[in-house]
Parts: sequence; structure tokens; C-alpha cells
Amino acid sequence: MLHDMYKSSNVNNDNKFHGASPSHEFEEPNEDAKGFYRLLKDAEQKLYPGCDKFTKLSCVVRLFQMKCLNGWSDVSFDSLLRLLSEILPVGNVLPKSVYEEKKL
Repeated sequence: MLHDMYKSSNVNNDNKFHGASPSHEFEEPNEDAKGFYRLLKDAEQKLYPGCDKFTKLSCVVRLFQMKCLNGWSDVSFDSLLRLLSEILPVGNVLPKSVYEEKKL
């Protein structure tokens, strides 16, 4: 079936691949891929231990949406992030500044 699909000389009639190295070497992901994997990790990370309603990413997205819809400046948003990080329980992963938030 693979032979029909790929018409490759690397497949013989026994359906075994020949000529390909068996090593499992992978190249390092590029910067876009690293950013994507970071977002996936943040989408799974709880905002603080025991929080079932928000992840790090979902909270930041909701806060950033409020910032955009209400025309908040970066300075006012920084103040809000600092206040929220003080209000939330110890161990929260909410960014403490616009700079940290934009790195997500």
C-alpha cells in the first residue's frame, strides 16, 4: 500500500523501508514553532494551584480583550496586572506587566 502511495524505491515488496536511516534525529523547532509550543503549555497551565476556571493563557486573553475594548493604556494595564497578581493566591502565573504579557 505504501509503495502504491509513494512510488518510492525505498520500499521493497516486503513493505519494509530500505535506505532510510533508523536514527530518530530531529531538528530543533524554529522560533514560530517554539512560540506555538509555549502557547500550548500556557493553555494547559492553571492560573494558580487549584484554579479550574482559568488557565494562564485564557486569563491573559480575557484581560487583553478588556484592555482593547475599553481603550486602556499600557500604563493602566500594567497597574491592573500588578494589582491582580497581589490579589491572586501565591503561586499564580499571571504576568505582572504588559512586557511579560506580550512575551506570551
